[in-house]
Amino acid sequence: MESTSEEQRVNEDSTELFQLAGQIDSTLDSRITSLLSNVRIFNAFLKFFDVEELVPVGSSQDGSKVNVPGDGGDVDILLISKAVVLDEDLLEYDSRFPAYARVWGIEEHEKFLKRKRLIDDVYLPVNVLKNLEHRLYGLLRFYISIATRPGISDCGRIYNTFRESAVGFEVAALDGESALTAVQINQVPDIRIGKFKVGMKLIHNALDSLEALALKEDPHDFPDSQSQASFLNLVECVASAVIKMVHLTDGYETKKECFKRQERHEPEPFTVPIHYDIAESLQIVGETIELPKLMTADMVPAFSVRGWPRVAEEWITRARRWPTNELVQDVVHIGCQIVAKRPLYPELNGDRKNEDHSSEADEYDDCFRLSFSQCELALAKQFSEIQLLCWRTLKAYQKSFLRNEPPVLTSYHWKTVLFWIREETDDEFWSERNFLNCVSKALDFMITCLLDRFLPGYFVRKENLISGCREDLVVKTLNMVIEIRKAPYAYLLNFVEDPPTPDVYPVSKDKIRDFVRAENQQTLVENITGNVIQTVVVCGYE
Repeated sequence: MESTSEEQRVNEDSTELFQLAGQIDSTLDSRITSLLSNVRIFNAFLKFFDVEELVPVGSSQDGSKVNVPGDGGDVDILLISKAVVLDEDLLEYDSRFPAYARVWGIEEHEKFLKRKRLIDDVYLPVNVLKNLEHRLYGLLRFYISIATRPGISDCGRIYNTFRESAVGFEVAALDGESALTAVQINQVPDIRIGKFKVGMKLIHNALDSLEALALKEDPHDFPDSQSQASFLNLVECVASAVIKMVHLTDGYETKKECFKRQERHEPEPFTVPIHYDIAESLQIVGETIELPKLMTADMVPAFSVRGWPRVAEEWITRARRWPTNELVQDVVHIGCQIVAKRPLYPELNGDRKNEDHSSEADEYDDCFRLSFSQCELALAKQFSEIQLLCWRTLKAYQKSFLRNEPPVLTSYHWKTVLFWIREETDDEFWSERNFLNCVSKALDFMITCLLDRFLPGYFVRKENLISGCREDLVVKTLNMVIEIRKAPYAYLLNFVEDPPTPDVYPVSKDKIRDFVRAENQQTLVENITGNVIQTVVVCGYE
């Protein structure tokens, strides 16, 4: 009788926790859906060259999104080369960090990566990937600058910016109203605009990238000479559009120019009200300000690997209840990539901010990390609604109670835990009446890993995902997970009723000086965009 009563109580607690988990906001923010739409458009453009593609992965695709008020979360996007596929046999794995490898720049790889300076005449430097970044990221930045309009929006609610990251570059939408409280723009009378400096800078950068790409002879850049010729024509079209834009926005003219314009019965040069010399008008306290994050997107260049990694062969054959053999083979067929990411070396004291990512350091850095993002997405798409709710619950705990600086755990660690416990459980385990046990099992798994100071990677079992983390922060995190395990409902209720504030994003005053836009600059951007599109369409590149 007592066992029946206890079982009933557990079922009731499970139902309550399940219903509470259903209140977690997992919708995609409008900014994210807009970005993903732009990714599809940009991929349509990249098909013209058939050498790279953007592949969204992570929570924007797998259903695990957990939002807090004001913060739509992160988007992870791989920029995968379709022309360069590395042979797995030419990867040399690190025994200390099994999911990391050096890449031999010889034999099969030479035809793709010739003329690249090798480390010790043998290994590829990580700036091989960053060269991929420079070839197309200039163009991608130009596209994003038009789509997101860097700077404080005309309504003042959003501050858009992007910056280099350790493995690629990052786009961020930040709280513009908070920026305006820290930045004061002195109003001045309306004047004619000379040059739209910010737009011109972005366009010139894009053109530089386009021209550099067009003149390359590396087969990675162009599949054939016809593509190269077509691309050069496209560069001409864009350049023509830029020239038109410059003339349109040039409000200054000599008497001679004015006379010729009047003779041709042309209208007066385009003028808009604008604050003059914005950089000198800004009053900012300190070198940086921290703005609440609304959304970020990480663009990460990657090379695909031909063949399943030797260090992950155990994943194919390990004893498990999930995934099925068919799904395992599908995942192996999807394969993995490598990205330019280093291990958390002991000398960094657990903090990646101590890493040196200068161009000089990248030139002598030969450490790449295996990325199974697409494999993880394929597995996550097979999760049931109960499993997704469990995943979101764990991520809610992470967002509210387990954030340290520098971090020990991230959302990725909880995804790994969920994969592990899914392997050892039957389908019947995942039910509403057993939801409390589902969450508790994941918390218990994490507690064991933190006690052992070893959280195994899901595909590379010998990889320790918390290697290099600071001991004091591991202990702090362990104690917090133990507390959550004692009262999972109470901690989730705290998240739902008192959600955490958005993360803050540091922005330098120079960035703001570069990108703050005055009222009515939107008109200029739309005009620039229209001219570029019109010229490209006229020239046959619609």
